[in-house]
Amino acid sequence: MIGFTIAAFLLLAFYLIQRAGFFSYAAGFIQSVVRRRELISLAGGAKALDQKIAMIYRSRRDVLFCSALRLLSWMSKSGETWLALYFLGFPITLKEAVIIESLSAAVGSAAFVIPGALGVREGGIILIGKLLGISTEKALALALVKRFCDLMVGGPGLIAWLASEARRQ
Repeated sequence: MIGFTIAAFLLLAFYLIQRAGFFSYAAGFIQSVVRRRELISLAGGAKALDQKIAMIYRSRRDVLFCSALRLLSWMSKSGETWLALYFLGFPITLKEAVIIESLSAAVGSAAFVIPGALGVREGGIILIGKLLGISTEKALALALVKRFCDLMVGGPGLIAWLASEARRQ
């Protein structure tokens, strides 16, 4: 319950900061500190970004729909985790699958400087698995299954993108 309260507070703070025009304030602060002519366009771009964010939030139905789709996607990835471990011979509860998925997503997000969080997400799944009593071998197998699923979804998109770029030239 404490974790849920903290997450709800952080989500509300994120929303309020965006609605207050954070990017315009940040651009103004940077301009006041750096004082360079090249940064004048930064304020205009930040203001346009704040306006776009405000426009998105005015469409509440679309925001709620997108949020529901994101939650559905996240829960399906938790189902993927549950199913993979079931077939690996280590059945877990749906609650544990949600824990694994949410913490491995957090680890992957924290490793944003590493392309695709290669290796980091796998290590995170192994560590999280250890905390839940899953053997290193089964946790690594789960990490590889999840990476394979990413490749199966992202691979065709990447190939289509490369093909469309090749046609342009």
